Amino acid sequence: MSDPSNTPPNASSTATATVAACVTDDLPPVRIDHLCYPHILDLVLAYAPRPALLALRRTCRAYRDRADALLAEHVVLDLVSDSSGYDYVRVKSADGGRLPCLAGQNVLFNDTRSANMLGRCAPVLKSTRVVDVRGRMTADVLCPLSRAMPGTTVLRLDGGNDDAMASCPLRTPTVVVFSSLLPARRPRTLLPRLPTIPAHVRRLIVNVAYTNGDPTLPASFIAPYGKADTLDDFVIVFTKLAMTSRVPKLWSCESSDTLGVLHHIIHAMGRHILVKKYTFVGLNELDPVCLGLPGAEPDEVRKQTVAAVDEQLRGLAQQFHLDDEGMEDVRPELCFLSRGEYCDLVGKGQFAVDTAG
Repeated sequence: MSDPSNTPPNASSTATATVAACVTDDLPPVRIDHLCYPHILDLVLAYAPRPALLALRRTCRAYRDRADALLAEHVVLDLVSDSSGYDYVRVKSADGGRLPCLAGQNVLFNDTRSANMLGRCAPVLKSTRVVDVRGRMTADVLCPLSRAMPGTTVLRLDGGNDDAMASCPLRTPTVVVFSSLLPARRPRTLLPRLPTIPAHVRRLIVNVAYTNGDPTLPASFIAPYGKADTLDDFVIVFTKLAMTSRVPKLWSCESSDTLGVLHHIIHAMGRHILVKKYTFVGLNELDPVCLGLPGAEPDEVRKQTVAAVDEQLRGLAQQFHLDDEGMEDVRPELCFLSRGEYCDLVGKGQFAVDTAG
């Protein structure tokens, strides 16, 4: 197979996109010059699956560059140790496949090869918009890569690595955290640890996985988070998992806290009065027992949640001597959506970024 880099730069000038526009076999195919209708080619590339992009990038240098940019829009950074204990970062596409433009290259650090490899990666990574960070990477490790990805707008972190939000040099306006409330031997181990939220983050999406039927679930909760006064929207996405094994009930799993799982989030609203909006996604599928409301319908859950927030704000008003107008200034918007409604609101592409771990 020929090397795409040896393809003449002007090869695309003679290429045409063929569209079979015939309604019957009697009509000849219509050939459309893609240079005259670039928007058609843009749509084809936007919806092209990974195998099609890999095939297209072999046709000419122009298509190779466009395909590489699309393949690198969402990348995964994995911290890997080799047999000698040396740590390096492996850059992959969102589906776990390799990026052909980086084939055979791992981005290394603290040696001369790192700068050379990063220089070759930079033209491709400048199109990156979404970055998943896997493993506990330090700022020293991420800084060189962050300079190569100046257009990144979404940072995605797993629950064990959420403290990277504050130290990560990728200063993205949106951060997605994947956490969980899973079966465990002690209720306290079910608590997801939400990080301090840096000032540049405007939108935080926290995915909380849980298992209906887990007897420890009613005693678990979403832990309070750090400073969040710059958030425009704090989104909590509840994701129901299937029960894979029976967990014995060895202790009392009943919570006396108001609204159970949501208690600490609601309590924190009194401290983070500048957060403009809280969006609860999939709360309708959570067993109402976990909210201390056994048998409650979704409408009742929403009503009780709003009432709990009002109660929290009334305490705030007394503390700071706020009148009704002052109360309205600090009252956040509360939005309750099913997963389907949230998908319709943000679109399928953004929904996958916000919720698919």
